[in-house]
Amino acid sequence: MVVLDPFKDIQPLRGQVSLLKTVQETRSGKDTVEAYVAEINIKSASKVLKLLESKVPKDPSLSLTHLRRFVKPEFLPDHLKRDSATAVEGEVVAAPKSSQTIYILIPPPLPELSLLETLLAPYTPISGSSNTSSAPAAAASAPAPALPIEIQSIRIPLSPPTTEEESVTWSRTLWPTIFNPAAHPITHSPRGPLLLDAQESVSRRAGNYLALARKVALEAKRSGRGRAVGAVVVDPALADAADPSDKVAGIVAVAGDARYCSRGNAGEGVARATPSASYDPDNEGQPDYHSLMRAISLVAYKRLTLSTSPTVTPSTSISPSTPAPVVSTTCHLQA
Repeated sequence: MVVLDPFKDIQPLRGQVSLLKTVQETRSGKDTVEAYVAEINIKSASKVLKLLESKVPKDPSLSLTHLRRFVKPEFLPDHLKRDSATAVEGEVVAAPKSSQTIYILIPPPLPELSLLETLLAPYTPISGSSNTSSAPAAAASAPAPALPIEIQSIRIPLSPPTTEEESVTWSRTLWPTIFNPAAHPITHSPRGPLLLDAQESVSRRAGNYLALARKVALEAKRSGRGRAVGAVVVDPALADAADPSDKVAGIVAVAGDARYCSRGNAGEGVARATPSASYDPDNEGQPDYHSLMRAISLVAYKRLTLSTSPTVTPSTSISPSTPAPVVSTTCHLQA
């Protein structure tokens, strides 16, 4: 195996490290979507839920676990409380709503209103109580008439709240939400101290990392293996523990783009495909040939070789068709 020094003649570039934006940060404001709210008999809540699950299709890509499915009248958002009060104005005899009714959320994809009204008609709340003192004794044994089904249109947040304060605000203005800080993936949550500390650590040698990424990017383009894209993976803990004079400390993997490698076995310097300004999915290879995915595969490969477990098998992204990494004393170089 040829041992190369990937850091030879590397001149640091002027630049800085910027964190990728989280999902929350890439959105212009809080995305909301239309949903329905229906008032039903509280005793029929479980039946209604099963009915809707069987009759109304779901969107598997839509996760709304941060929204409460059932809400009692006293916990409704302010605007729904006002609408509900207007709807019942003029009723002479009525039991407290909190003891009779509950509100169910119908999230998208939304069914036709006519279908929803038909499905929920048997489960509308009753209009009064049989033990009302002002009602005649003869009417006490008669069943109370059902109210017409009440379905309202509201806006609900697509993403979970990121703070307790945001959850309280949405519960008051949109729909009751649940804040669970432990359930947030790092791509959705605001930047925490862990990411900020890593950014500060990597920034000290950012120019050298960028120069190395540029070097393998140009090599990928020159060899015809891929576009001029390079990736460098850095372990901040290793960088912090290294000698401050070591300008490339912390690097664990380096990879260049190789998206054209899957098109054939052309020799060094011969392009396997003609790069174009736009993305051509039929000519770009699989995503695991892109520089960042190859760098991730190199990290996985290194961990695999260090593992003593006999049950560990190689990742599918490290296949025989993927060029073998060129190993140096400080990193795996794959260009």
